[in-house]
Amino acid sequence: MIYKLSFIILCALILINCKTETPPSVEAEKEEVRQFFKEWVGFINSRSLEKFDEFWVENPDASLIVPEKREAIISYNNIKQYYSEKIAEFDSLEYNLWDPTIWVSPTKSEAQVNFMAKRKIIFKNGFIIEFDPVRSSALLLKFGGKWKVLNLHESTQAK
Repeated sequence: MIYKLSFIILCALILINCKTETPPSVEAEKEEVRQFFKEWVGFINSRSLEKFDEFWVENPDASLIVPEKREAIISYNNIKQYYSEKIAEFDSLEYNLWDPTIWVSPTKSEAQVNFMAKRKIIFKNGFIIEFDPVRSSALLLKFGGKWKVLNLHESTQAK
């Protein structure tokens, strides 16, 4: 009987001393997604591929749908190639986004984001095009504590 009581007390002490980490709240995850998109704007405006892998999931199922293409661009490598080709054509790019609506899954490893954006592109040949507003939706996945885009869909009418 004493052994049982000692065992119970020992288990209780172990449980009391165990530290359990509180999982992040949905609001905390939404704030991380907002921060991700602040950095995304900087990445897009930089016209550089240097940090591409910090923003896109390296996955053959990644997809990008943009107004200037008739079909979706599928796979991480093809999306990176598309960005590379576009960057080479641009003299400058001004990209802004606003009003993100963020839904974070209960597992906190997936987020759906809808937002509005504006793009003004000045091509090296002097041609200027503006997309305003750009209606966008994105599916983000969280890997190793970092959010990344798996799918991005943009639609608009050129001005």
